[in-house]
Amino acid sequence: MNITDRKYFQEYHEQIGKDIEKLAANFDFKEQTGNLSYATQASAVYSANIEGNRIDLNTFGGLNFLLKNLNRRKYYKKLITWLRLTNGCKKIV
Repeated sequence: MNITDRKYFQEYHEQIGKDIEKLAANFDFKEQTGNLSYATQASAVYSANIEGNRIDLNTFGGLNFLLKNLNRRKYYKKLITWLRLTNGCKKIV
């Protein structure tokens, strides 16, 4: 959605003031102002949980660690084993 979309313009105008265009022109949309890796990981875990995949943030972070520090074949085997175990747990519960 464009922040200057006419549908929401009046509401933004009341909340922000007259300089909506200037605010948008000076805003950094590149997401380079900070490290968003934790927020991105938390969002991925939350989305996965909504879809019914049981995973917590620590496990997800651990999987990322494994991906970076093990070769891909070992990581793939560990991931498949983990997925089989969690799917087995779903069937039991």
